[in-house]
Amino acid sequence: MHHLFKSGGIFKYALILALFSSLLMVWDIANADNIASMDKEKGTSTTSKDNHELSAQELQNIFQQAVNDDLQGRFVQARKCYDRLENTGLSTVSAVPSAINYVELNQLDKAKKAFNKISLSANQRDADYARLWQLWFIAHDERNNGKVQSRKLIEKVSGYQWQLPYEQKIADVYAGKGRIEDIYQVINVMDAAASSSKLDAITEATYFSGAYLRYIKRDGSSMLKLFDKYKDGMNKTSFERSLIEREYAEMKRTNGKLK
Repeated sequence: MHHLFKSGGIFKYALILALFSSLLMVWDIANADNIASMDKEKGTSTTSKDNHELSAQELQNIFQQAVNDDLQGRFVQARKCYDRLENTGLSTVSAVPSAINYVELNQLDKAKKAFNKISLSANQRDADYARLWQLWFIAHDERNNGKVQSRKLIEKVSGYQWQLPYEQKIADVYAGKGRIEDIYQVINVMDAAASSSKLDAITEATYFSGAYLRYIKRDGSSMLKLFDKYKDGMNKTSFERSLIEREYAEMKRTNGKLK
């Protein structure tokens, strides 16, 4: 993982702490559930400050709290933290998890706008990941009948090259040029030493493949089978894992039947 957040879009909290520990003292999240009271003894509150007046340490604290809240399923609380990071020194660093948080909150218009912006990032990894979400949004919005491949998807994939082979395979599947099995074959040959990256890749592949089955192929039963097959091989600290669990629960309630 050469980037702060991901190998293929999976965000590991431990990596976030590792990066910042070289710059700042790591904040003890267990003792900071309420950021607003962090300066209570001084008679002040960070919430009263303009974002531009916050110190690097205060911004780091807010970011760590946002990530912690997301991983614990406290999405509304996390949103408040991400909003405070906008137009600050951490706005770029927090952009991807912030966009995913919008998905968790079902604020899809905001999520789409955020990922569209990230897709233009100079950071190749962020841009690649955001472009997979662009495919997700096309599939989600069109929900075709499973017979006709979307022209938008074909055009979106044909004009772009993803850096990681398995992400390219995900894109190819969305464009009707490959099979879901091809994605996992690429992941299976990844360096065994990079076990964490492999779990990240499996989680990402499972989420986007599941969405392909749900929104493009309109096959909820196959989506359930896919999630069942890979549920034990996914990264437990992935933001995408909670999205998978939500989709899985929805499909279980309807026995794989789609509306």
